[in-house]
Amino acid sequence: MVYNRAVLLSRTTSFIVIAQLLLLGIDAYGNNMKSFELLHVVSGSLIIPILLAQFVLNTMGASKQSERLINFLSWIVLPLLLLGTVILSVLDSATHANAVYNWTHLHQSKLGAMTIFLALSLAISESRSWAKHQHWRFTRFLPYYSFVVLFLVSLWPFDFFIILGREDGLIENLQVVALILASLWCGRWALRLRSLALFIFSLGFFFVAGDELAWGQRIFSPALPSFFETYNRQKEITAHNIAAIEWSVQWIYLTISFVGVFGRQIIKRLYRPINKLHAWLPTGSFAGYFIFPLIFYFAQRIVEGGIWHNWVEPMELFIYVGVILWISLRLTHRS
Repeated sequence: MVYNRAVLLSRTTSFIVIAQLLLLGIDAYGNNMKSFELLHVVSGSLIIPILLAQFVLNTMGASKQSERLINFLSWIVLPLLLLGTVILSVLDSATHANAVYNWTHLHQSKLGAMTIFLALSLAISESRSWAKHQHWRFTRFLPYYSFVVLFLVSLWPFDFFIILGREDGLIENLQVVALILASLWCGRWALRLRSLALFIFSLGFFFVAGDELAWGQRIFSPALPSFFETYNRQKEITAHNIAAIEWSVQWIYLTISFVGVFGRQIIKRLYRPINKLHAWLPTGSFAGYFIFPLIFYFAQRIVEGGIWHNWVEPMELFIYVGVILWISLRLTHRS
């Protein structure tokens, strides 16, 4: 009975993954709204629910999907999708608007969505033993993969990258999700380990998440207090946009990035007992989460008016995730 249930769950997982790939695929060629015309649902909006469903089915005891199917998707479909996305993105950036689409009738944004969905789906389908022993290796290279993906997306037409990185866009929402989960996670471990440091981090993550959300102002639209009307640049209930504080935000991010990349090695070279503090700073394995923000915020400070403004939200996300992952390793002594 257990075996039959596991097989049924596995086949259900395979079906929903293939169905989602097909929906994304039919939108990738020609009319990019064919899935909506068929099901009245945009295929891209199903990516997160399908991945969550796959994760739930895995935790319910689904057996590993067909090895033949996994190999086909991993070694043939995924490389072709990735190659196609890269080639079309580069060509589109080097030619006039819609030239690539006129030649191929392909949408690189849809191919990119298929690539990302399939990569995440394959990662979820891997065995728990892989996740247990390899997840930190994956974590080490994640920022570099993510930067390449974001750079390719920035080449896409129709201001796609700008839309992702604007206020209340996907990237900012990912920041909020990561910060809230980190706050809850740190709170749980603070109680379990009776750790004051984790409790402080839990409150800190919660505060930053709340500030990113303008403390619900964009959702509930409460009356704006006169203080924020006067002193907040964006007329929002946020601390980081108050004139007396806003100037320091870039310096804070720049400092965190510098410490994330070089702090450990600098502190190690100091005299005791100060050099013992190096153990609390990120190792080189986490440098990828801070090196890109370090370059970005350094450039922002030395160039009048700043540059690469569309990268603000992605750089903040890199820093948040880097800090969260390092704390999860260091303060709970887990690897």
